[in-house]
Amino acid sequence: MWFTGMPSSGKTTIARELHRQLDKLDVPDVILDGDEIRPLIAADLDRSDEGRHDSLFRYLKLVDVLIASRVIVIVSVINHSERQRQQTRQAHPEGAYAEVWVKTPKEECYRRDVKGHYAKAGRGEMEHLVGYDIDYEEPQDFDIIVETQRETVENAAKKIIRYLCEKGFLEEKNKED
Repeated sequence: MWFTGMPSSGKTTIARELHRQLDKLDVPDVILDGDEIRPLIAADLDRSDEGRHDSLFRYLKLVDVLIASRVIVIVSVINHSERQRQQTRQAHPEGAYAEVWVKTPKEECYRRDVKGHYAKAGRGEMEHLVGYDIDYEEPQDFDIIVETQRETVENAAKKIIRYLCEKGFLEEKNKED
């Protein structure tokens, strides 16, 4: 499960709720959140296009290891370009990848700005910020869309669990109603 969306769109919040609901169902899963994992596997890379490409390659290698352990991997990263998302999709076997677009209007992401990144970019203290000086390309080939201004976090996670059941990743008995 690859979550994509602008900074402060709600990716991490929804990923954590999905993790919580999967834990209640005794489904093994792991979250790879960009803010937590990037410093471990890509601290030497900047956030330029080349740095982001190299970082994606490292994420894909880590995900391969985890998938081999038979856990559901929840990746919460920006993946700002359609090219990146297509590379990610193509790196997985058919049916082993799902893209979750956490769709949140730019204005709402700016309002949330939970890490203060947009404010820093506005003051000239940060560059290469998606949604500020790098465009976020809206996904064209997503599997699930979560519209954070219309759906609760809990319902978004339940929607994703329903998708996992429909695709055969979970048994119907694990589906929360």
